Amino acid sequence: MRFVSLDLDYGCHHGRYRFPVKSAPTVILGSNGSGKSTLVDALVRTIYGFNRRESDARRAQEHRRPWKGGRFRARVTLEDAEGRLSIERDFESNQVVVRRLAPDEEIFRGEANPAAPSSSDQQAYRKLLHKLFGLTELDDYERTACIQQGHLLGTELAQDLLRIAAGGHADVDAARAVVRDEYYRLTLQPITSEERRRHRAGRVEQLEEEVEELSAMLSAVLQAEADRRPLLDEERHLEAELNGIRADVRRLEGERDALSRLRGLEEREAASRERIRHLEDVHAELREAIWKVEAAASDSAALPGEDAYPPDYLERLVALEEALWPRLRELEAKRDALAGRFEGSPAGPSFRGRVALGLGVALLIGGLTLSARTTGVVAMLMGVALLVWGARGIVVQRSAGRFARAELGRTTAEIADAERRIGEKLDGLSDPGLAPGELPERRRAFSAWRAARAQLEDGQGRLDGASRRAERTLRRDEAGPGIRVVAESKRLLTAVEQAISAERNDVMAPTRLALERERAEVERLPQDVRAAFRETDRDLQDKRTRLEDGGTQLRDVQRRLIALPRPEESSLALEARRQTMEEDLQAARGEARAYSLAYALLVDAYEEFRATDQERLVEHIDARLAALGGGELGPLAVPDDLSSAALMYAGRTVPLASPPLSYGEWHVALFAIRIGSADFLSDLGVRTPLLVDDPFVHLDPRRAGEIWEVLCRVAGERQVLVTTQDRLILEHLGVRPDLNLDGPEREVSAQMELPVAGPRSS
Repeated sequence: MRFVSLDLDYGCHHGRYRFPVKSAPTVILGSNGSGKSTLVDALVRTIYGFNRRESDARRAQEHRRPWKGGRFRARVTLEDAEGRLSIERDFESNQVVVRRLAPDEEIFRGEANPAAPSSSDQQAYRKLLHKLFGLTELDDYERTACIQQGHLLGTELAQDLLRIAAGGHADVDAARAVVRDEYYRLTLQPITSEERRRHRAGRVEQLEEEVEELSAMLSAVLQAEADRRPLLDEERHLEAELNGIRADVRRLEGERDALSRLRGLEEREAASRERIRHLEDVHAELREAIWKVEAAASDSAALPGEDAYPPDYLERLVALEEALWPRLRELEAKRDALAGRFEGSPAGPSFRGRVALGLGVALLIGGLTLSARTTGVVAMLMGVALLVWGARGIVVQRSAGRFARAELGRTTAEIADAERRIGEKLDGLSDPGLAPGELPERRRAFSAWRAARAQLEDGQGRLDGASRRAERTLRRDEAGPGIRVVAESKRLLTAVEQAISAERNDVMAPTRLALERERAEVERLPQDVRAAFRETDRDLQDKRTRLEDGGTQLRDVQRRLIALPRPEESSLALEARRQTMEEDLQAARGEARAYSLAYALLVDAYEEFRATDQERLVEHIDARLAALGGGELGPLAVPDDLSSAALMYAGRTVPLASPPLSYGEWHVALFAIRIGSADFLSDLGVRTPLLVDDPFVHLDPRRAGEIWEVLCRVAGERQVLVTTQDRLILEHLGVRPDLNLDGPEREVSAQMELPVAGPRSS
């Protein structure tokens, strides 16, 4: 497994970083604050995420949010034996998408949240991580193949390293746990002498308790069955006696069936006779109604149709006779009078008016001529008087003419309105040319028409009623509202006739035949048969009384049985269950003994596997100490488990701490433990990339060179990513960085640097 590239918006980084394929360590150079540790952290956090249940992880996630804002995400591209794949994580939602790039295939999508280890998505993602990396926890990666800046001093040489590697001892340990859990599922007895007795009962103790309970239940059931036996015997005796009485009752009731059948046939005959009578009544009523409707229809055939007269015909005639026609005659007479008076009056001013006007003008002109004289003044006054009198006459004449013309116009309008109203009354009549003299004849014709229509409607009503009764009698569904026509009623009449015939032939006739047979059967019985029937009735009543008394006694016995304790199961069933449970108890005890023996065997096997894996891990660490310590550091001395390990230094045993080790030697020893643990994982097939952040801190050039040589040997087997800010060490080692996080514009040494793969960080 190796890292190919990293696309991210994470802390100070925004863009893509590519990691070259080479058999030497990939070196990432950058000054303090350039984002080296952030880049390494982004690689592992993209894979494992942040567990926000831990306060340190929450603070780390907040510190790693993009400085420029925007999405908080990263995608790492990797390559393994099957090809390339990408892991993309959204740090806000913990949504992760894992995809094989060739062919393009999505192999996982879900919420890979390390804070929810029991979710189905996280469990599926952990299985995928185990398949790809062999490490499902970030803590396991950081304790072995990932050395974060400042975390080297937290290196521990503990037994937990063997669990991380998932070696043979872990399987044995898991098997021991399974065997132990299965043993304690069976019994609470301690599996070894060192362990204390448990309080929670196992299957053996539960079965023992259940066997005891079943034994107690069986004793109680046997006692209850002994108490109930006399009552059960009495109950069976009463039920047998009652069954005999019930048989006698059925026999006596059977003897009465002949009379019951005879009575039923007589009732059926009476019902059939009543139905025939009712059908005949309905038939007669319907036939009479049809005849009346046909007669009324024949009488009204010569009369006008139903729409010949409007509903308010008589009201219209009364209005015409009493109001409209008299008013019209009155208005016409008034119009003729006004017209005669208007024709006799002159068209212009009257003769006297014209003479007075002419004489007045002449006198006025003469008076003006003789104005200086008294005669002239008098003439002028007389002329003015004549002019006034003539003009007044003309005005009065004209006013009278205008009044006469206005009155004539009003009278003419009233005549037109009266004629319009008369036209409205005549509109819609079959005789719109009706004259006042024809009113008596029209009234007689209307009365005859209305009487014929009433007779027809009455006949139709009787026909509808008779039809509905006939339909109800025939039990037809259409017996509802509506007007029946004669043809339908005739068909209904035919149906009634057919029903009468069917009732007589299909019901009455067979009933009479059956009745005759039953009567003949009764007549062949002995003469005292009716007395025998009366005796049978008395016996039947006696048997029923005894049956009721016996039922009372039986219910009393049953109540006493209910009052006694009644076991839910029989003694035979409980005995069978107890035997089966005792067999299960013996099997559980044997299984517990088998698990106890297996646990003892696994204890020995565990010690053997633990020692083997521990020896291999120590060998890997000793090999790295030999390469790093210059012959002065190592090997490790492990008298018991890994927590008891000490370091051989200059011929003496010292603890893995500073002091007595110097600070630089302490770093070298811890680095050897980390690399040896990663080698141990790689030896078991877990070949994850080795991430080392600032390995040269606190080291002199010689120690730094030894560290570099070890990293180069490791890079021949698996990918190694190294970050550093120490340019002088790189120049001393002759190493050219693969990624320069400071950018090309920064002053650099004479050693040539590669171009920056990603955008310049802030």
